[in-house]
Amino acid sequence: MVASLPFEHRYTVDPRGLISFYQSVNNWSPYLADYRLKNLEHFLLDLANKTAEQEEENDRLKAAGKTGIPYGGWELDKWIPNYTDYVQVLIKQLRSFSYSAKYPGTKASIEDNQMYYYRPDKSGAKEAIANFMEHCHSSICKDQQKGIFLEDNTWSILFANDLFDLTPHAKMVHIVRDPRDVIASMQKQHWTPGTLDQLLTYYTDIMNQWDENSQCLSSNQQMTVRLEDLVSYPESTLSNICSFVEIEPEEALLSIDLSKSNRGRYLDQFTKAEISMMESRLTPYMTKYNYT
Repeated sequence: MVASLPFEHRYTVDPRGLISFYQSVNNWSPYLADYRLKNLEHFLLDLANKTAEQEEENDRLKAAGKTGIPYGGWELDKWIPNYTDYVQVLIKQLRSFSYSAKYPGTKASIEDNQMYYYRPDKSGAKEAIANFMEHCHSSICKDQQKGIFLEDNTWSILFANDLFDLTPHAKMVHIVRDPRDVIASMQKQHWTPGTLDQLLTYYTDIMNQWDENSQCLSSNQQMTVRLEDLVSYPESTLSNICSFVEIEPEEALLSIDLSKSNRGRYLDQFTKAEISMMESRLTPYMTKYNYT
């Protein structure tokens, strides 16, 4: 019943994406309007396709052991039928008009610079962005012949209020994990800080932001599930999740291998002194989610 993409689509939560633009609408000037709307347009279209030159450059960088071009593997036009068309409609709806003008930040050598203008009207932006998201989700579901779209983006919990504002009928399932194992996992990632002290600050700030966001959500909008319960009691936990998102449980769900959850990995990764330091800072979160 559920459609999804095999990667995080990014167009909602990334720094140049929809949520960032939506939050900035009322923090406005004509120059900011031009900059932000063009930035959003370029970002969304960057996710659509790669040119032959970009593909060549991406392969060259990866062969040299370097990071590839930004969003080099996304190509959302292949995964979301009519994606580029939806982007063009979105920008047209957000843009009140364009006009020929220049300001000090205009790129050099542009004779007829077209500036984009939108009014500081969050309700208008909300309608346009919500329509864009709905079109993308429906397109994915139709292409995969499914009825529900599952989003899985890294920072969705940090923007929960805005996501629900734009998709009011959505439901959020937040999978939590032993905070000590989360820190151990984060230490192995390329997108997180490197030292234990920095990682603890990183984690606690994220969780504090989520706590603040979740206070504004009803029990019908959010559900918290412990990873360890999913591993130890898959049938009852999955049944609860299915009930919450209003789909029928399927037998195939129970055949998913959950044995590689790395439960307790922190015990092998950190010294006793490091574990003690972690626990002194993670106690509120360990207590809240019953990991004491």
